[in-house]
Amino acid sequence: MDTLNEYMEEMTEVIFKHDGTVDKYIGDCIMAFWNAPQSQPNHARRAVACALEMQEALFHFETRWNGPDSEFFECGIGIHTGEALVGNMGSSHKRTYTAVGSTVNMASRLEALTKELKARILVSGEVAGQLGKDFPVRDRGEMMVAGFARPIHVYAVVIGGDVPPTWKERRDPDSTQDSHATEMRQPLWRLAPVPEDADGN
Repeated sequence: MDTLNEYMEEMTEVIFKHDGTVDKYIGDCIMAFWNAPQSQPNHARRAVACALEMQEALFHFETRWNGPDSEFFECGIGIHTGEALVGNMGSSHKRTYTAVGSTVNMASRLEALTKELKARILVSGEVAGQLGKDFPVRDRGEMMVAGFARPIHVYAVVIGGDVPPTWKERRDPDSTQDSHATEMRQPLWRLAPVPEDADGN
């Protein structure tokens, strides 16, 4: 419990740094969104910058808690942008400020695909189209996901830099079997650009 709480604390601090709103904790998952309650025109870029920094924070978290022979944490992130219903929802007994709708469902499906595609950060075509050269992406093709009649185009955010592979990749270098394997064993982190109007705390 202490380990999980510390993990949630560190990931939440990164989300707040990039001016995100934490919706809820679902087991060991964190749901967050941007562009509400206040408008953020560059919300897609903020979310991806946050995801990159969360990967760096995860590495340092693993370094403190784990060793080469210990269990490991993995963190897959899915990001989508679109319309959602946002507000205080619930019953007379309990209400929470949350976001619902197909946009939220799509982000969840992308997160689930990170395991299948062996990618750390997956974004939709709608997000990829807003990123520009600061956030290079790799086309992972079209995928069918539950609850959607048409395939979605999926992109993996390219991660590079100086952070070593995760403990899993050190222990089992052949664990990634597809064409993404070589990429996944390369250094994982580069400094993500923080939006100019972020508070910097």
